[in-house]
Amino acid sequence: FEQLMGCLPPASSALVPRPYRKLMCSPDSPIIQFYPETFEVDMNGKRNPWEGVNILPFIDVNLLKDTISQKCPDKVLTADENQRNRFGQVYCYTYDAAAKETVPSCNRDIGLPDITKCNSRVIVLDEPDRNDVSFKPELVPGTEIPYPGFPSLNVLPIESAELAPIGLNCFGMSSKYPNTVLKLQRMPQLPGAVDLADNVLGKSLFVNWPMMHEGKVVAVSDATCEVRMVKKKKKVKQWKPKEADGWEATSVAMAQQYLNGAGTPGTGGVDIGDIQIRLKLVPLQGMKTSLANGSTKKQFGKEEADVPLQMALWKAPAPDPRFIERGPMTLKDRFPPGVDVILTKG
Repeated sequence: FEQLMGCLPPASSALVPRPYRKLMCSPDSPIIQFYPETFEVDMNGKRNPWEGVNILPFIDVNLLKDTISQKCPDKVLTADENQRNRFGQVYCYTYDAAAKETVPSCNRDIGLPDITKCNSRVIVLDEPDRNDVSFKPELVPGTEIPYPGFPSLNVLPIESAELAPIGLNCFGMSSKYPNTVLKLQRMPQLPGAVDLADNVLGKSLFVNWPMMHEGKVVAVSDATCEVRMVKKKKKVKQWKPKEADGWEATSVAMAQQYLNGAGTPGTGGVDIGDIQIRLKLVPLQGMKTSLANGSTKKQFGKEEADVPLQMALWKAPAPDPRFIERGPMTLKDRFPPGVDVILTKG
């Protein structure tokens, strides 16, 4: 019950045994200060009352445990309460198509039916003695970072991190508190779009940090022009003065949005520096398999994304085996003996 005493409000004291309730509600309780009747609600960045953050006093863990040990020893609890107040077993459920058993309903009174053909197995995991073992912030052995499909902040060159009052907007309004800002390494002076075009047009890069999704470059631009491939030929569009001013203004606004956020979670907090080059990319949407020979080819969308060059990677930080093109396959490789197939015609 120690964990419940550290997170429940006094209004929920009925969820713990009677001796514990006095510690949450009685004015004479040595820990009554942990359960204030009134408190401030921080609405920074929130729109609705239930989204606010309750400003509560920090709990002195040692005082909480010592008080519980003195005022609520196991001997004052019922047998049922002592049964509740212990570590249980850890169950591991796995899918098993061969499992056809029926699992009885755990509560028919609320309309939960039996589960027929449950297609699952359960085993009890052997757990070490967890008495007085604190949480250890460490990775499980064998963890791979980065991993395909999972975000990783560290795939771009981060120079430093600091707390700064940038007015981060990720919930529709600016934060009034300092936020963590990641500063990317500054890029050197780069060649212009015309000089870079041959090296980037048609190439696959990885964008949408920190997720890093693949996209194909269809255009590259700077403050003077845009270069793109049109019918397999390189076409240069020189900006008129008004278009050049627009490119500069958009680049400044883009860099500011990376820093201050776009009003949605997951945006802001990144100082990318000045934008010299921008790329237009079409996103990878999936793979197309040839029915004739089993070869696969990447399929890209049509809607273009506008991305600063410094927010793109030239190589996948964690190549995803699902999106690797392959050449023609033999019939035996495509359909090994004994493999299950689905007939769609015939």
